[in-house]
Amino acid sequence: MKIHILILGTILTSFSLVSAQNAYDAIHLSENEFGFGTKALGMGGAFTGLADDYSAIYWNPAGLGQLADRMLYSELTHSNFTNDALYNNELTSDSRNYTHFGSFGFVRPVETTRGSLVFAFGYNRIQGFDKHLMFSGMDSLSNNIGFDIAVNDSISEYYPFDINTFRSEEMVTEGGIHEWTAGGAVMLSPNFTVGLSAALRSGSEDYRLHYQQTDINNNFIEYPADFHAYSVKNLLQSEYTSLVLKIGGMFTLGDNLSLGGTITLPSITAIDEIHSTDDVLTFDDGYEDIAESTGQFEYRIKNPFIFDGGLALHTPWLTVSGSARYRDWSQVQFNVDRNDYDDADYREFLDENETIRQNYQPTVEYRLGGELSVIPKVTLRGGYVLIPSPLKQTIDDRNKEYFTGGISLLLDRYVSLDATMITGKWRESSSDSYTPEGTQEDISITKFTVGFSYRF
Repeated sequence: MKIHILILGTILTSFSLVSAQNAYDAIHLSENEFGFGTKALGMGGAFTGLADDYSAIYWNPAGLGQLADRMLYSELTHSNFTNDALYNNELTSDSRNYTHFGSFGFVRPVETTRGSLVFAFGYNRIQGFDKHLMFSGMDSLSNNIGFDIAVNDSISEYYPFDINTFRSEEMVTEGGIHEWTAGGAVMLSPNFTVGLSAALRSGSEDYRLHYQQTDINNNFIEYPADFHAYSVKNLLQSEYTSLVLKIGGMFTLGDNLSLGGTITLPSITAIDEIHSTDDVLTFDDGYEDIAESTGQFEYRIKNPFIFDGGLALHTPWLTVSGSARYRDWSQVQFNVDRNDYDDADYREFLDENETIRQNYQPTVEYRLGGELSVIPKVTLRGGYVLIPSPLKQTIDDRNKEYFTGGISLLLDRYVSLDATMITGKWRESSSDSYTPEGTQEDISITKFTVGFSYRF
């Protein structure tokens, strides 16, 4: 009879992977924010200096001041995420589709004796967490997994189960961040408009990891360490809440040129997490040892200033625009109250804040776009996006590049239908305590967005 009395190393490893927050978690929370708007995204998001539809509430609220008609807007998105993962020279490809309701908003100009006063309100999905990773192969490095086993109530001994096994892992993340936003703009002079938006952001993220290693070559057959397989399932559900304020300005420079800028003020994101871990150790005779753990944790992350600037050139048949976004990722930090210093878990956040300072850097995102009226009531769009990696000393293929294209059909005087396609690709590398060899990931994404607007 085997009595498995302790799995200290693996239980603590599994639990820490689920419950311990680190520098990556803080950056990951806003790293993939991409915005919304079929027209804006069709032009690569180069919309800060243009911002002439409902999506100005996100890109530059001052742009709302250009809208003379009431507007209803809605948007639907469909995306495909493909990940080609290389692990110990074994390639695994996995592709999945996701469909989301993207936006619904309303714009209401207010009659004024001169200038303009415009308000807007709506729901917008600005960021997705949808991602997956699958890989498998024979191991080449020890992952330090082992077990203390007692036989017939005798003193336990430690037996490693850490090498010469077949390892497989699947990681799935789903969810996103959406916001209920209210905004407005007022024209202060014939050439200058200011705007403000307040967004109550919330969202959720479901993270699932399933790891298994199997003794397929029967290297572990000696009793009591006649291991067959070890399996771990980690589940993490996170809820996010924050209030984000954005101030925008728009300058008209002559008849054909406009300049816009926004400042997103620092914000605090509150996170509430529920996690669980299930470990199963299986022996050659079919005996299973099962361990389970669950918990809940709350913490906060402080997000720094974000600065956006953009320029747009207008002609009756062609519009060209460019924009840039500056953000200092090294200023992201876990927000630890002095009353929490007695808690060891919260004190560890101070070390993670130092890790962020040392390993992350400021970045400037670049966006270029344009639209061309080819025939009456038909407009074509295109754009390019470059989002540098926030990690220091990263190589260029870790930067994210996107190409966008779209078409707009003016169905009648009041109704327009827009469609946009976004394609992007980049590389990532990842590893964890189960698979220290690490994986090389080639990621590609294709996203389709359809928007409907009604002016009245």
